[in-house]
Amino acid sequence: MRVLVVEDDAAVRETLCDLLVAPGHVTGVAVDHASALLLLDEAEWDVVLADLMLPGGSGLDLAERALAAGVGAVLCTGHPQQMDHILQPGIGHLIKPFSAGQLEAALTQAGAAAASARVSVSGGGVG
Repeated sequence: MRVLVVEDDAAVRETLCDLLVAPGHVTGVAVDHASALLLLDEAEWDVVLADLMLPGGSGLDLAERALAAGVGAVLCTGHPQQMDHILQPGIGHLIKPFSAGQLEAALTQAGAAAASARVSVSGGGVG
């Protein structure tokens, strides 16, 4: 799976990338909203994994743009109360700290949902 990691905290970003590379995912990294938008447009991604609060913009905005582009989205935050009012269909969420298993499950679900939506939009499937 190709995962764009968007996290401004260097230690968290490095840990996320380590957790993703271990099982074989390919990662790209952005440290803020603007660079994430550029990478989202420049490369093909299966899922965007973004912190909810980013320099220069919202992780929610980024997740919505990813979904519109047919890319899965998972938001993470260390502040659970922030997640309550932004839960939206199609956007996965994780509360920090989370386990490698929880991360993998959220990414798998988001990637599958985005792939299913792409097939529905393109009219693909078994006929």
